[in-house]
Amino acid sequence: MLIKRRYPVKTIFFATIFIAAILAILPVPYWFVPYRPEWIALILIYWSMAHSEEINIGTAWAIGLLTDVLLGSLLGLHALSFAIIVYTSIRFHARLRVSSLAQQMLFVGIILLPYMLIMLWVDGMLGRKINTIIYFTHIFSSILIWPWLFLFLRMLRLKLVI
Repeated sequence: MLIKRRYPVKTIFFATIFIAAILAILPVPYWFVPYRPEWIALILIYWSMAHSEEINIGTAWAIGLLTDVLLGSLLGLHALSFAIIVYTSIRFHARLRVSSLAQQMLFVGIILLPYMLIMLWVDGMLGRKINTIIYFTHIFSSILIWPWLFLFLRMLRLKLVI
């Protein structure tokens, strides 16, 4: 008889965050950089929506600090942004879990907007020259990838999580 092995939420959460971090630093062609989805933010949105009691603002803050170190950005930039994202996801998780994928895509776009605005503001304060129209294409690519990511992570969660 084959016994299915189940894992705690945190184990699967950190495994998916690790894969998202790899996708975030994976080299891509120069023309594709503005279209790269915000993988770590999307994973945080999903897990804070699915297991709001396990994934909290402190977890998002710690992952944000690790992301800052990984990407070489200003320390605390991703931490603040991820904390805002997770707070908003936890705040509305009951409504989101019963929403359609199209409504969730809209929510993902709305929740990623402050994230990208914080990034844009800090880049402006640092004196970096940025094309703002192209800067927000991360949101659109993240919105487009959300349904597939959501369905994949839900299947993974249902099969592997206790």
